[in-house]
Amino acid sequence: MTRNLLAITATLAFLVGCVDTNCEGNVDDTGSDELPVIRNIAPYGWVGDHHIWEYDDTTSFNTLRCENVNSCEVELEEPHTYKVSIRGDLFDCVVQTTTVGYGWELTLESEWTGEGICGLAPDGSYDGWDVKTKNLDLLDIGRDQVTITITQWSAVVTGSTFFYYYAGSGGTDTTYTMEGWISDDLREIYFLIIAYDDDGIEVNRLESTVTLD
Repeated sequence: MTRNLLAITATLAFLVGCVDTNCEGNVDDTGSDELPVIRNIAPYGWVGDHHIWEYDDTTSFNTLRCENVNSCEVELEEPHTYKVSIRGDLFDCVVQTTTVGYGWELTLESEWTGEGICGLAPDGSYDGWDVKTKNLDLLDIGRDQVTITITQWSAVVTGSTFFYYYAGSGGTDTTYTMEGWISDDLREIYFLIIAYDDDGIEVNRLESTVTLD
């Protein structure tokens, strides 16, 4: 992969942290009195638990709607702004936010395949390598993404692959690219890390396939 993730400008159909959307629950509707419906579909055929809860309701925080399924259809209690999450034994997804009104039927599917939104999530020490997966704002773009860190090197995970380009400031702050893939059962991780000097010349290359216990 040769993409520079720092140049991503794709707009999600539903947004993290209510950026450019109304988090107060005031929604324009269709004139219908039917309750809104969200049909949430996990990406890549994955099976997991689906949580949907009102953005500002701490009493229903993280409400489980469907368990251990790929697709979950829910008639919601009222028009509002909701948080949506999908979790699985082998993968992690960044919590998203969406707003729905009366009469709305909203399907969330392709939105989960955006860069860093959902990814396989290995974690532990394998073959002498420390592997961690978590959600953080690695790209400093104002929203979390699923990231993998192998020792001190990090990349953004999308599905079963990961990639990151880091532009260092020089000296000990090294410019590098990191890319690779994770097997569906989390048994293997392949990665390639290339470091560059201040002139863009390759100075170090680290390539390995980690076998997970």
